[in-house]
Amino acid sequence: MMKIIQYPEDRRKVIVGYSLEELKEFFYQMPSAIRLSAIKRLPKQNGFREGKDTDYRLNLFFRRMNRWNEAEWGIFSKIWLSWTASNDQFRKLLSFRTGEELEDVIEKMMKDPEESSRVLRSIVSGEITQELIRSWLKFSPFYIDMETLWLVTLAPTQHYRKLQNRLDALEEQMGTNFKNQEDLYKMFFETTQGNLSMLNSSIAEIRREIEEVTEVQNEIAQISNEFKFIGNKTATLNDEMDVLSNLIPSLVSNNEHFKKQLESLVERTNEHERYFNDLSSNYSRLEISLNEINSNEDITNKAWGMRDIQHAAATEKVDSFIERNIVFQGEPTKLSSIESIASHLKNNFNRLGIKLADAKSVSFEVLCAVLSNQFVMFSGSMSMIVAEYCAASLSSHAIKIIKVPIGKTGELVSEERIESWLNETRASGLPLVVIFDGINRSAFEIYGSHLKKYISERIVGLRKEYVPIIFLATLLEGASVLGLSKELLDIGPVFNTDYLGWSYKSTTPSIPGEIDPCLLTRSEIEINDYLELEDLLPNGIIEHGSVLWRKTLAVTYKTMIEINPSFDFTSVNFGWLIPMTMLQLPDHVEQLFDEVELDERSKALIKNMTAEV
Repeated sequence: MMKIIQYPEDRRKVIVGYSLEELKEFFYQMPSAIRLSAIKRLPKQNGFREGKDTDYRLNLFFRRMNRWNEAEWGIFSKIWLSWTASNDQFRKLLSFRTGEELEDVIEKMMKDPEESSRVLRSIVSGEITQELIRSWLKFSPFYIDMETLWLVTLAPTQHYRKLQNRLDALEEQMGTNFKNQEDLYKMFFETTQGNLSMLNSSIAEIRREIEEVTEVQNEIAQISNEFKFIGNKTATLNDEMDVLSNLIPSLVSNNEHFKKQLESLVERTNEHERYFNDLSSNYSRLEISLNEINSNEDITNKAWGMRDIQHAAATEKVDSFIERNIVFQGEPTKLSSIESIASHLKNNFNRLGIKLADAKSVSFEVLCAVLSNQFVMFSGSMSMIVAEYCAASLSSHAIKIIKVPIGKTGELVSEERIESWLNETRASGLPLVVIFDGINRSAFEIYGSHLKKYISERIVGLRKEYVPIIFLATLLEGASVLGLSKELLDIGPVFNTDYLGWSYKSTTPSIPGEIDPCLLTRSEIEINDYLELEDLLPNGIIEHGSVLWRKTLAVTYKTMIEINPSFDFTSVNFGWLIPMTMLQLPDHVEQLFDEVELDERSKALIKNMTAEV
């Protein structure tokens, strides 16, 4: 927890003299996520929805400044520390990473004037403007003397910083123009050289064509001599044809004799063919009769074994492990950053037909669950299609679908099979996506103990893989399947596809993607003290979840903060909080979420689920 920095009495008198507008302006300079945490420290006011009473609470808090006690001055010191911690430039120049380190730096500055002077000189020599330093000192607990004010004047003003940025931009533009001019001259020179080369080539080509024309003329002269020789041969052939024409009458007479002999041979051949066909027909009838006799003997023997075969087939169907692979055509898009993954996943969900606002929200939430090694589940009528689009977006080269059988009583996924999947990822160097189709056809706590242990160890950080596996699943609805269980909610979110916003435009195929495995093995960040998990949840929910569920929710918050520090804390409602609340407290869902800002999909989910109850 943050310590309380004691403001000296002379600094308190100065700060009390500031106007309400100056105090509020200082407060609103903090990022929204930090303001949300800071406002929770102020006294609550009844009659307002959460997040709607911020301005009123600030006015009430600052107007009574001249009557503050030590606790309220402590709240103000925490606000000033949060303001300092939220500024990346102060974080860099003051060399702190946590709230405790920042407090140590401030205490040293207050106790040691030389240390305070050294730190101020470091700040004014950095990139921070005079205006930002004045605002920081104005509400600080430090004694401000003439030397301090003189040091602040050494920092660049905001106008100077803008001018410097403008000069840098102009210098960069001049460099670009010079480079473009140089490229233009180079291109002109290369074009001229190319044209000269083409001209030389054309001249050489014309010379070759002249040589070829000369050769053709020589060939024509040779052909003319050959024609003369052929003419002489033709006259000789004409004489020989006259001799042959005199022999034609005798050849015609011989042809008539041969024709009559051929007709006689054809008639005898037809008779032999008819006789052969009769023999073949008789042989076929005999063969059919013999097969019928043998078939009657086989039927008697097979009937006795049919009952045993049917029983064995039924047993094998329950215990079978059905695995199939999906192959997507086309070269996948390389996804080497968090931003590119979120954008690619959002665009593919939109191509499926999910409206852009919900596609953006659910893609952010799915990405946070995947990056924190959770079990991502989809329910509703479009669950399998959404799961396949999600898998194609993340790792289209290697996707396996495991169909969960009905009535499974043994382990579905053994430790050896998980290890074989990991060997596949190590060999390819790319993540593997495994989709469990109908995970509630059988009891997960019976057939999925190995799988849950493996996923739980990844969530709490006990297991690290160089190239991990991404686990997705679909939940079915109907009388023949089981309901959603706490065993599943402990290790991941459930996204109900029927309560997303859908458009009715034509669906287009997904664009395959390939996520960089390094993004799945990053280190976990630490949350600052002013972000307490209990403060971010509606009252009455956190105590009803298991320890594993709370750890899963905590790692979800950490991942969301890492991806987008100014994210909306209600992003965990749709996939995490509402399903667990419906399972544990179905009669109090509307009451628990009454003061929480909900998006349209969450409102629709609560409305329909409470109606079913």
